[in-house]
Amino acid sequence: MKLCRLYREQHITRKVVKRYKGASESKWEQYLIWQEESWNALKLARNRNQRILFVDELVFTKSTIPRVDYASKGNNITVDERDFYHRYIACVAAISADRGIDAIMTFDTAVTKETFC
Repeated sequence: MKLCRLYREQHITRKVVKRYKGASESKWEQYLIWQEESWNALKLARNRNQRILFVDELVFTKSTIPRVDYASKGNNITVDERDFYHRYIACVAAISADRGIDAIMTFDTAVTKETFC
């Protein structure tokens, strides 16, 4: 019995491995401190009836192109990376409950504290 047939019968499919980087103990402690400070700042803003925004960053790079895919036996999938090349783009968006999308900013480099402020 071929392995791929066994996989099909058992409903096992090929999937991309998701990677993550775990934080060190010292960074985790700093994260907990920032979390407490952020929670206190959020409570203070609510008490002052200030608008609260959710801000997030999204980055587009060549690494967003899928690295694996299925192909029939004897055939390989090839793509020219130039067809997918786009410049590095970072996007920051702010959303609020009362206005929806408040702001969208784009950057040609990674967003750091210096570029954001």
